Amino acid sequence: SDNMRENVNPEASFSKSRDIKNKIKLFFRNHSTAWRFMLRMKSRNSVLAYFKNINKKEPNQEFGQREGQTEIEAQTDRSTSLIKNFQKLANENSVDLVVAVLPPFGQVFGKDENTDELHRGLLSFLKKEQINHVDLLPYFKEWAKLNPGEPPYLITDGHPSKYGQQIIADGVSNYLINFIKKH
Repeated sequence: SDNMRENVNPEASFSKSRDIKNKIKLFFRNHSTAWRFMLRMKSRNSVLAYFKNINKKEPNQEFGQREGQTEIEAQTDRSTSLIKNFQKLANENSVDLVVAVLPPFGQVFGKDENTDELHRGLLSFLKKEQINHVDLLPYFKEWAKLNPGEPPYLITDGHPSKYGQQIIADGVSNYLINFIKKH
């Protein structure tokens, strides 16, 4: 039994420190890609099946993939399916859809073949389906080259920083100005 409980002062600095640490953990839990991925998979009741059949699957086969499909193909399929649904909804409501393609950190600052392949596949789909889109990769690469001390992504979770938000705003506004001039 814990007989020291009576002696704990809740106002002590370690309690405040623990509270801050718990808030930080909660923040990272809510903003961590891996955590969201696991929660999403749990909600599909696939986690247990995955671990049960882990030795029966191909090593590169992940959640939500069809047999023989790579993770990049699965991600592209999920993205294109969502975009098709958005396009259908936009058409039903006589609204123009514009898709902004935001590159991940690795694609901007290094050579990431997986995200490059995903990016090319997504742009190819958007062109083939004649869906209005703005590719933000050139904007991010130019910013990274001209402003090395102002990172466009947050280090903690990879979301766009205030600089990244500005890049996105500039790219989308440039696209919309040209789009409006054409129509």
